[in-house]
Amino acid sequence: STMPRDSSLPALAARLTPRAPQQGQQPPSATLRGQQPPSATLPTLPLLGSLLLAACITSLPMFRGPRWLKSIFARAARSMKRVPAWHFTPLAGTNLVIGAVPTADEQLRELQDDGVTAVVTMNQVWEPQAPGGVQAACGRVGLAHLQLPTPDYSSPSQRDIRRAVDFIGAHVDEGGKVYVHCNAGRGR
Repeated sequence: STMPRDSSLPALAARLTPRAPQQGQQPPSATLRGQQPPSATLPTLPLLGSLLLAACITSLPMFRGPRWLKSIFARAARSMKRVPAWHFTPLAGTNLVIGAVPTADEQLRELQDDGVTAVVTMNQVWEPQAPGGVQAACGRVGLAHLQLPTPDYSSPSQRDIRRAVDFIGAHVDEGGKVYVHCNAGRGR
């Protein structure tokens, strides 16, 4: 009989750490189009500034309340932002890749070339995505997909976090990488 897999957050963190390559194997590519990827430790000042801004924004009364209300405010805020260029960043020392929403099958194939086997979409279904949606695009290129619709400037529900932990853990256990994205790759 198989032992149940520990799906706690510390256990997931341990599973996300890639295993050392076997003798004679090359380590997985950690480059983006031949360039060194940005460090997984993001610059402290911009990160702290972003966290402070997010805390201030989400403390406003308009960002409290039911998810449908948060969604309305997220749509309004989105209409004032320009859509960023597509990008992704492998997190050093893990099997996670984070970034912006893919808008074309070719972008998903590029992720596959970097070893990604599954995608977690934090966007809501109405947000700009690949034609037919990210789920359909993942199906076309052969990637597993999990949709966790989360309003911009909000965090996922505890239920969705648990689903993500289980989904990511299953793919990492099989030796894959998981791409987690929202719209711009900076929130949610």
